[in-house]
Amino acid sequence: VNLSKYHSFFTVAICLFVMPPSGGAFALLGQSLNVDAVLALGRVVASPGLAVPHISVPHIGHINWAALAAAGIKGVVFDKDNTLTAPYVDIYDSRVVLSVNKCRQTFGSSRLIILSNSAGGPDDPNYAAAAVVEAQLNMNVLRRQSKKPKGFDELLAWFNDDRATKIEQSDSTVHLDDDKIKREQAILRPHELCMVGDRALTDVVFGNMHGMLTVHVGPLTSVGDNKAARVFRGLENRMLLPMMRAPILFGSAKPPAHPALSQETNTEAKFVLEEPLEG
Repeated sequence: VNLSKYHSFFTVAICLFVMPPSGGAFALLGQSLNVDAVLALGRVVASPGLAVPHISVPHIGHINWAALAAAGIKGVVFDKDNTLTAPYVDIYDSRVVLSVNKCRQTFGSSRLIILSNSAGGPDDPNYAAAAVVEAQLNMNVLRRQSKKPKGFDELLAWFNDDRATKIEQSDSTVHLDDDKIKREQAILRPHELCMVGDRALTDVVFGNMHGMLTVHVGPLTSVGDNKAARVFRGLENRMLLPMMRAPILFGSAKPPAHPALSQETNTEAKFVLEEPLEG
């Protein structure tokens, strides 16, 4: 079934559902509405696999970072709210602390970054929230002028810019020796990055659109989340993703091919821990 012709209907319907045309509601939700994510729905309808993650886990404590590194992943991009922390909270959720430490030991702190629509984006005046998050979580936050699923050029430039200010970790097991490793070998390509987040239409679509490995996590909590995010996440997890995987509607949509999953031995299960790391 070719559903691409319905993309305008889906876009308008979601806009009206999330932001009804009343002055009070419009003003209240204007800051949290992600227009780019809504518009990206048209691309998802035309290519349903863009919203389907390569790996799905309850939270990041289930991710096998060593297996990802062995499969060629060299950098990790995290969403913040409901991936690392509770919504709009600037301390790690206790369930993810051990996993974050393991990820840092595996890849090095300079290869980890937070890509959040609540910190470091256009809704963050003077990037004040980004500075607080960096101080509290000891992880870099990308500053940019657009929300996911836009902003990939800034992200890739940050990873590949030696001059960028990056948080370093003295106990990291990863060390890049520029005297021994040629600059060409140090440059990261899109398929060497992993995007981790709880939102299908922002985090997963962003990663899949740009050739990254995508990991979808369940939300840590609904407490403190804004109305728009709760509505969208409910639609994504209860309706959109099941529909994408339904053979009768979308032909059991699959995510874009990725080198980390190109070998028979590199299945999704290989990247999921049997016993999660939890604090």
